[in-house]
Amino acid sequence: TWAGEFGMESPFCRLLCTFLFILQIVDELDETRHMIKMHWLIPTRNEPWITFGDLTAPDGALRYQVQGMSLGWKVLNASVIILPKLFIWVLLFLNGGECLMETADIQSVILNSIAVSFILQIDELLAHSLCTASTQDIMTKLECFDFIHPDAGSDHKTPMHEMEDDEVVEAFLQAEMSWNIYDPQMIFLLIEWKLVFIMLLFGLIYYYYFKRFCIEEPDSSSISEALYPPEEIDRYGSWGFEFFFNRNGIRRLPNPTWRMPLIGHLFEYFTEPVPPNSPF
Repeated sequence: TWAGEFGMESPFCRLLCTFLFILQIVDELDETRHMIKMHWLIPTRNEPWITFGDLTAPDGALRYQVQGMSLGWKVLNASVIILPKLFIWVLLFLNGGECLMETADIQSVILNSIAVSFILQIDELLAHSLCTASTQDIMTKLECFDFIHPDAGSDHKTPMHEMEDDEVVEAFLQAEMSWNIYDPQMIFLLIEWKLVFIMLLFGLIYYYYFKRFCIEEPDSSSISEALYPPEEIDRYGSWGFEFFFNRNGIRRLPNPTWRMPLIGHLFEYFTEPVPPNSPF
């Protein structure tokens, strides 16, 4: 049986909510990847991000576009923005997946799948609420950096915009109309890599949970580990970091407060009176 089946109302609902949870957080990771790519590809020199455009344009003469950035600014952005975003995403992925895997009832697992992804929206909520109107207006008009040159990938020495119409058609036929289903590049383009990545993350959550919080029985089934409460209450919020890096770093009581009951002793488990000194 799957770990967590003891008291689990619907394993299929848990599976579906975990998959939806991955769908919600994978876009945040993709956004961070684009941010890393931008800092890597833009020129490492100071360039103006505000230039004068068409004076007759209805949106005004100012043009906002991402341009070069000095090395100091790149390091600062990586330290203050990119690395914290990655760290928060990894913590949310591991702890959010664990939270969903350990949620038993259907209503709670549905609500938790939505609640854990709300953490990634806090930065956008703060920016929308605290940034001035002028800052928000500039951000909406900010153009992306031009990563792709118009003639990138062309084998012709003459720029495509300087070719005759017949030459452009010939170049298109040579580059685009030569594809076939057995071409490895064609197969590579047809694969939906984002879906593949989502399925890998989905499988990783299940593997991580079973590997870290479950015990494998002799019949190859998995059951939840016994629950040993900590000796004292954490008052400073440091347990999350300690448990993330070292699961045995927290001092716990010697006797468990919950243990997976044996199949033949379920009736005795539920009918046995609670000891007087038990905290439950």
